[in-house]
Amino acid sequence: MESKDNTTDRLWNWDQVPAWQQDNRYIITGYRGATYSYRKALTSLGYLHNQTGNIFTHLLAIPALVILAVLVYHVRHISTDPVDRLIIAIFVVGVSTCFLLSTCFHTFSCHSAPVEQLWVRVDFLGIIIITAATFVAGEYYFFFCEHIRMGIHMAVTISLSVLAITVLLTPRLQGPKHRTLRLVCFCLMGVSGFVPMIDSLAHYGWDHSKRYSIVYYLIEMLLEVVGAVLYGCRLPERFAPGRFDMWGHSHQFFHIFTAAAACVHLTGLANAARKTRALERCASGY
Repeated sequence: MESKDNTTDRLWNWDQVPAWQQDNRYIITGYRGATYSYRKALTSLGYLHNQTGNIFTHLLAIPALVILAVLVYHVRHISTDPVDRLIIAIFVVGVSTCFLLSTCFHTFSCHSAPVEQLWVRVDFLGIIIITAATFVAGEYYFFFCEHIRMGIHMAVTISLSVLAITVLLTPRLQGPKHRTLRLVCFCLMGVSGFVPMIDSLAHYGWDHSKRYSIVYYLIEMLLEVVGAVLYGCRLPERFAPGRFDMWGHSHQFFHIFTAAAACVHLTGLANAARKTRALERCASGY
């Protein structure tokens, strides 16, 4: 059913908005009406609704991450090597791109059904970008002294990313018929993040892997899993429908845990860069 009017400052309940806006049945109030206008959707930044927290958790995480990058790399003088700066830039740009696309999705999701579906795909594109940037940055330090091994892992990451983006952006692969293909592509990319860590542990052992921040990356994964579980199980709003409509619902926690995980990964990269530059030569680092 369509909302009763297109005003952007009027909020609606779950049973008053069309089906394409009904994503979480435990969030009862605070829905924006369909605006059919990007300009009107932007005006929703100026009032409180059930997407406000989702918008600003990722929007504010961008400058927070940039400030952290400046602190850990420049203020603490972790490394002046241009390659280290390139790696951190790739990571920060990748994460910031994901968070910006997420912000846009949550801002414009009230536009209309076709536009909402477009931004869902753009949001997934951001997830692919942050995943690739995270993996590549970690692989650089894990296999710093073995360029061939590093190159193989990076090539796999980039290839799976290109495959996932191709599947995501190809219109004829968006229907129910190709749902399994899309799921397999995203799962392959996610699981591939474990491969470099397993390879590092098997090839170099725990001490080397710990030196190059595997503990940070395990904490990062734990944060992401906790956020994903809260999001997937609709916690805490499942136990108190309507109480967390504006603040404190699962999608906001998912964003917060994702942002925290990115900060942990950045700190791990800084630690790995410092340990790498402390090596006199690669052979003596093992």
